Amino acid sequence: MNKKIVFVNQCSGYLMLDIVNSFTKHYDDVVLLAGEINIRPTIPDKKVIIKKIKSYNRLSLISRSFSWLIAFFQVLFAIKTKYRDYHIFLVSNPPLTTFIPLFCQNDFSLLIYDIYPDSLVAHNHIKEKSHLHRYWSKTNKKVFTHAKQVFTISKDMQRVLSNYITTDKITVIYNWGHNTHLMPISKKKNPFAEKYGLIEKLTIVYSGNMGMTHNLETIIKVAQQLQEDNYFRFVFIGEGAKKNVLKDLVKQYRLENVLFLPFQTAEVLPFSMGAADIGLVTMDSSSASLSIPSKLYSYLAVGASILSIAKKESELASIVQQYNVGQNYSDQQIEEISSYLIYLKNNPNELSLMKKNARNLSSKYTPQNSELFVKTLLKYYE
Repeated sequence: MNKKIVFVNQCSGYLMLDIVNSFTKHYDDVVLLAGEINIRPTIPDKKVIIKKIKSYNRLSLISRSFSWLIAFFQVLFAIKTKYRDYHIFLVSNPPLTTFIPLFCQNDFSLLIYDIYPDSLVAHNHIKEKSHLHRYWSKTNKKVFTHAKQVFTISKDMQRVLSNYITTDKITVIYNWGHNTHLMPISKKKNPFAEKYGLIEKLTIVYSGNMGMTHNLETIIKVAQQLQEDNYFRFVFIGEGAKKNVLKDLVKQYRLENVLFLPFQTAEVLPFSMGAADIGLVTMDSSSASLSIPSKLYSYLAVGASILSIAKKESELASIVQQYNVGQNYSDQQIEEISSYLIYLKNNPNELSLMKKNARNLSSKYTPQNSELFVKTLLKYYE
């Protein structure tokens, strides 16, 4: 049998490319429909056919929704005209892609990175009793039931998805980092750390999107608590709607221990991530069960201790504490976080142990996880 598969992911990064590349070893035709492809460090296999769709626009809810809608119709048209006999591998990006099976007869699977409409409710974009929520939830139950397989990335998310489909049909495959590309590096040999004066500092790094739902103000307040101690540096790398809010707070508090930088290039990334003594991972309390930040795995790969701000019941908090790679706090525990950072300053051996544990844990989350998607779907050809 000629095995053909088309992947749909509006914003495709290394995770998607690792998955797609894994399928080229076992499938005859592999197509990726994507609005943008971020190569870091994975490049698409030469067997992968890439077709462009509308890029994701993060500027506002309206622009995001518009880009989702355009991408949805582009994908639907492509499947109806070019890929009628392909297995469809739909990623929840854009969220509307989960509606595509309603309009075509293809076999399909789903990879849920973010759970909709639950995320929209959690972020107060729609009401739980709204018509949209009821319709979307009803559609999820119908679509998920007919999927060959539903994949997701954490046990927490599996529990939420069980509202739509039986647990036995949900496969959890954790995300990963590239721990042969992202590796521990001595600050004295790190050009990024040298350039920004981080060699002799205890460096707390946040690297990623600074969206309005990311609770980063807590760390600015921690920086305010520690501003008299020149040993601490708080580095925010990335862009997003909340960046200017954070900058305004830094200006208001007259902080000199906070540094803002844009997204770094793929070449610089191993050094910018590698400059972190502590990697910051935040999750809004209302959505702690609806996703898990992929930056966690990159921090582990470079051997950074983890400071997570999330509900103590979340899987993120459980991972951090179970493997002794850091500590988890709520967004209200500013004094406690400040005291913890001072403790690490005064107990460098404890910090070194957690950094070593983080690097060791990264071996559990590697690109080999991408092969699990292939193994699961190949059983349908047996």
